[in-house]
Amino acid sequence: GCNSQAPENGSVKPSEKVEVDSEVLYTCEKDYVLTGENTGKCRPDGEIDSIPTCEKAQVVNFVANAKVKGNKGTFTCKTGDSNFSKDTTIGFYFVDDKGAKKVMKGKIKTATD
Repeated sequence: GCNSQAPENGSVKPSEKVEVDSEVLYTCEKDYVLTGENTGKCRPDGEIDSIPTCEKAQVVNFVANAKVKGNKGTFTCKTGDSNFSKDTTIGFYFVDDKGAKKVMKGKIKTATD
């Protein structure tokens, strides 16, 4: 079997020893982003094939223009931050009418200069 190992600033389930060919699931703490696969598999050599890292999320505050059609929304925003490209994974939240935060994640569909 394998001893499951959590990434720094993250956790793994199950957290005890797992059998060969069993999977573990990784998550990151609040304000951290998982880089790599969110699952790992116990190999016969006693190692887990994939252990991701949890990296501190960059926070950029902006107001987006939103268009909602049915259950799909399109958000448009502008930033001069060169860290953003169409390969950037983004996460954002909005506050509903009752004041509850709703978290959403996605990929940037189009990026323009």
